[in-house]
Amino acid sequence: MEAPTFPPLLEVLRTRARVSGGAPAFIDLRSGEQTTYERLYARSLALAAHLQGRGIERNAVVAVVANDPVVFPLLAACSAVEAQLAIIDASLHPLEIVGLLEHAEPKLVVTTSGALGGWAQPGGPYSAAALPPDPSDAYGAGDCFAAGLAFALGSGLRGIDALDFAARCGAGALAGPGVHAEAVPLP
Repeated sequence: MEAPTFPPLLEVLRTRARVSGGAPAFIDLRSGEQTTYERLYARSLALAAHLQGRGIERNAVVAVVANDPVVFPLLAACSAVEAQLAIIDASLHPLEIVGLLEHAEPKLVVTTSGALGGWAQPGGPYSAAALPPDPSDAYGAGDCFAAGLAFALGSGLRGIDALDFAARCGAGALAGPGVHAEAVPLP
C-alpha cells in the first residue's frame, strides 16, 4: 500500500486564499488580531522569496525559537523552497535549545537579551531599541520581537535592518500594560 500524497502547504494556502480570501486563517487570542488567508499566503510567498535570496534551498534547515502562531507563514515559506523548519520551544532549558540548534544546523539563529540587544549568527551583535518613555511590563515583548522579525524578513528587510525592526516591535510591547499593540513602521 502506497503512502498518501498531499499537496505542498503553499498550494493549500493558495487555494484557501482564492476560495476563502478575506476569511480569518488565524485569530491571535491575546490581541484579537486576525490574519486572513490572503494575507497569510502573501506573507508566505514574500518570505519564501526572501529565504531563497538568502541561499535557503532544498533540505536546508531553518530554526526558530518561539511559542507563537507567527511561525506559520515561515512554515509555508520553507515548504515552498523545500527547506525544513525546526520550531524550537522557547520554554526549554537553554542547553536543550543549544543542542537542538546544533543538530538542526540552521542558516540563521537570533538570540535576544532584552535591554542588552542580542546576537545573530551570521551577523553578530545588535542593539536593543529605545524603550518607550514610561515602560509598563514586558509581557509579550519576546513574541512581538519574533513576529517583527518574521514580518521584516517576509517584507524583504535584511540583516541589521530586520533585527532593528524586530527590536522596535519588542520595545513597543512595553508601551502599555499586558498585551499591547503599538504601531511600528518599517524603515
